[in-house]
Amino acid sequence: MSTGSTTPTFRSRFGTPNWRTTIVVYAFLIIGASVVLYWNDLKNTALREDVKTTKTTVKALSDVVQAGNPALVAELTKLREESQAQVQRLKDLEQALGSYDGKFQRLDEKASEVESVRAVERAKVAVLAAQVAAAREQLQKLKTMQTEWQAKEGSLLKGDPGRRIAASPSHLALVVGLLEQERPTAQKVLEWELSLQALATPIEQSARDDKSLITISKDHAQMLTDLSQQLSKSVAEFDQQQLLLAAVLRETASTAPGSSTLEAMLRERSETLQKERTERLDTAIAEARASAEKSQTERLTKVEREAIEAETRRKESAARDRKSQADTLAEKEKEQIAQETKVKLAQQQATINGLKEEATRVERAIAEAQLEREMERAMPEIRGLLSGFISKGRKFREDGLEGPVPLSYLKSQGALNPKDFDRRKLGFIANVGDRPPGGLKDPVNLEQAVAAQNLLIKFGDLMVKKGMLAP
Repeated sequence: MSTGSTTPTFRSRFGTPNWRTTIVVYAFLIIGASVVLYWNDLKNTALREDVKTTKTTVKALSDVVQAGNPALVAELTKLREESQAQVQRLKDLEQALGSYDGKFQRLDEKASEVESVRAVERAKVAVLAAQVAAAREQLQKLKTMQTEWQAKEGSLLKGDPGRRIAASPSHLALVVGLLEQERPTAQKVLEWELSLQALATPIEQSARDDKSLITISKDHAQMLTDLSQQLSKSVAEFDQQQLLLAAVLRETASTAPGSSTLEAMLRERSETLQKERTERLDTAIAEARASAEKSQTERLTKVEREAIEAETRRKESAARDRKSQADTLAEKEKEQIAQETKVKLAQQQATINGLKEEATRVERAIAEAQLEREMERAMPEIRGLLSGFISKGRKFREDGLEGPVPLSYLKSQGALNPKDFDRRKLGFIANVGDRPPGGLKDPVNLEQAVAAQNLLIKFGDLMVKKGMLAP
């Protein structure tokens, strides 16, 4: 190459101001990119490698230009120092952020716990919302039953269905007892409806919007449960009454209508009962008056007798006083003998009482064993007539489990009372349940109902003990 060549040398190319500025800007860009990457992920080891690469790049660039321009070397050294200072600041920041990891984790755990509690509350609200829906359904059933009952009652009191019942004494007694039973009034149904609306509003609002979740108190939930149970019980009782009335109407459908309406028969029966009550009241008043007169005479006689006895005692006391000194020793001896006699009698009585208790226990055990033998002999009849009560089922059981009918339920319904109405009710219960009615299959024979009732009265408690009936 000749000395006059125009080709720029390496020194002259990289020694110009423009090149120096370009190199400085390039170095800043590399360092800035490394810092941004390191800030985005403090825990990523790849960023640390980028910082090392940046250092290597700057060092290589420094080696390239070191021989060319001392000023540029000094400027690159300054940039290297600033880069190291930035790296140290990033490390300090990483250490500071690391100390907050535990706090962030605890905050995450607390947030998870709060979300879990909210999930539980939402589940509780969902259950209560379902309970509200069921209660509304029961309330609607009750309203429908009331409407149907009012419609039937009008034709029953004045129409041919009531005349047919009035013509049958046994069915008349059954319907009279049915009409005298309690049913929810319109006022009571309105009270239940208002109470349900007040209890349901916050529950339904919370169920619709998760963000406005409301914590339902135990008292709130308990009131809703009590109201639901009350509605279910009223619906069940009302339903039984309607079923019984339907059975009576079905049985009397072929009976010729009587001359009197059911309303007239009920009014006549009410007047007869009122007359009987008045007569019983008059009789009671007369007996009380006679008893008072007799008591007054007896009191006068008693006063006279007490006056005579007092005079006699006074005389006898005077006589005793005269001979008291002579009888003092004898009386003391008698008292001592009497005291000893009392002690002996008490000991003998205690022995007798113990024997009586043992004898009572033995008699009770003998009676129970005898009752068990009688029940064993009557077992075929029990299985035949009481199948509707001793078989497994869920009807009439408050626990909802399968098993026999509770004896307490039959007693609460009056099915063991010795009246034809209650005996027919016993047959009705055997037919409307989910157990085979056996010998009490509809239509119920009154003699068989009497026999079934006698078996329950005689062996009911023992059947509960044996598990054949629920308590």
